[in-house]
Amino acid sequence: MAILKNTTVTNSDSLRLPVGGTAARPTPAQGQTRFNSNLGQIETYDTVLASWQNAGPPSVTATGGNAVYDIVTEGTPYRVHVFRSTGNSTFTVTRPGRVEYLIVAGGGGGSGNFYDDGAGGGAGGLITGVITVTPQAYTVAVGAGGPFQEGAGGFGGNTVAFGLTALGGGGGAGHRSSAPSGGGSGGGGGGSFLNDGLNVEGGPAAQPGSASGGFGNNGGRGGINNTLQGGGYPQSGGGGGAGAPGSSPPGGGRGGAGLSFSISGFSTFYAGGGGGIAAGLGGIGGGAQASTGRSGAPARPATPNTGGGGGGGRPNDSGLGSNGGSGIVIIRYPLRQTNKTSLITEVRDTSIIANFNLADANAYPGNGSQVYDTKFSNTIGILVNTPVVREVGTHRASFNYNGANQHIRLENFKTVPSSQITCEAWVFPERAPSTGTVRGAAWSNSASTYLGIIDSTDGGATHSLHWALQTSNSRTGGSNGSIPRNNWSHIVGTYDGARTRGYVNGVLVYDVAQTGTVSGGTWYIGTYGQGINDGTHNWQGNISMARMYSRALTAQEIINNLNVNRWRFGI
Repeated sequence: MAILKNTTVTNSDSLRLPVGGTAARPTPAQGQTRFNSNLGQIETYDTVLASWQNAGPPSVTATGGNAVYDIVTEGTPYRVHVFRSTGNSTFTVTRPGRVEYLIVAGGGGGSGNFYDDGAGGGAGGLITGVITVTPQAYTVAVGAGGPFQEGAGGFGGNTVAFGLTALGGGGGAGHRSSAPSGGGSGGGGGGSFLNDGLNVEGGPAAQPGSASGGFGNNGGRGGINNTLQGGGYPQSGGGGGAGAPGSSPPGGGRGGAGLSFSISGFSTFYAGGGGGIAAGLGGIGGGAQASTGRSGAPARPATPNTGGGGGGGRPNDSGLGSNGGSGIVIIRYPLRQTNKTSLITEVRDTSIIANFNLADANAYPGNGSQVYDTKFSNTIGILVNTPVVREVGTHRASFNYNGANQHIRLENFKTVPSSQITCEAWVFPERAPSTGTVRGAAWSNSASTYLGIIDSTDGGATHSLHWALQTSNSRTGGSNGSIPRNNWSHIVGTYDGARTRGYVNGVLVYDVAQTGTVSGGTWYIGTYGQGINDGTHNWQGNISMARMYSRALTAQEIINNLNVNRWRFGI
């Protein structure tokens, strides 16, 4: 490492910084500066924020898309624009820079003929890369999924962005029809009934030039099966996927797997092939969750906005095939920390007295009887009856509680809240709502303080927030807000010495007057301190983060904490 002091660089010379990708970042120390070749920007390490920050020009600014949100990946904040609606829309750039993109076309439709099994539709093509954008309006055209058709499935629509075209998937061929044409990932193979000789090969995957998609694989070959149902019944090949070709019989034509990308902040498979049909046994359309062809019942349609291929069907048995999945365009770019417009830095202060964030690998390695605070204190959590950890080491890691006797008991508080308090949690309730019964605690103590869910206020469709605080003067408690089952929600309870307030996903749902000192006692996560294992007050479902403060957060701070973490939970 060279140290430069009092060095002058003339106007005709230059100073070259170390160059390397994100994975090659050195062990961080304050003042380090380098050029990140993946992001195309100068970055410096900030020890206060404990992350690498863009030290170069301000980031791209742009508008457009069905969804715009911010994520943090490997310490770098990004803004993400997602285009889902088929047809033309606009990505408008007001400040230039480099952006990453994923362009996925529509998947091909399944096919089917009377008395004959149809093939699986081919999946859509896709393109991924990095481009420098300039201030202008870029047209984004998302392709529709190809329709199911008897005889031969329809092609998926092309998707266009930045002048690049991802080709739609080829449709599946039906029995006694011509071979499927090649598409973004190839068409499915046709069925062959007995020995009529129409054993159709799947369409080839298009592998065009630099202006179009380069991923794709051929569809599988159709065939017959003389062992099922006592005779020869058609079997169709699966559609080609971006990651693998479609398979051929025997055993049913399975769609080829798609390819996984995390540009959106979530690992998702795109462009998987549609499933063929084998006397009622459908192939599975790869990682894109594309369709399963099936006679006797409609094929499961491809998931929208994945470019998955549609499944084959058999109309005479009501086993209609399915449409292909529509395409999608995802664009993202790094944000400069000092110029971000909606990425919010969560509260960082010493009033955090307990922080159990399972997304932090230091909180819980995946085994053992203790979970650790990851902020400022030595607070530890003792696992009682060992809640099950899910997705350990990922941004959605959480403990899953059984609703009967699993919980966490906290020990070694450095500071005990007295005049003020905030309890916060990200929760995913799995127990069905039921009017009139308390259904689970996220935070509580043995002195009857409780943050969790309670009887629904709408007749049973959703849970409501239950925030009840015991002080030296009184105990107030309310039930309000909407907390859905099998979805993530952000719940918060605060007390500032004068009022007790409750929030669901940043919205104030409970606000009453209260005074006194916060009552102490043993603190728990995942159960109610006065009925530890009663089966009614125990949490059933997931809790990913549980945090406590020795002061009352403001409404804006609560919204900030919601916004900086919501990408993790898809809300």
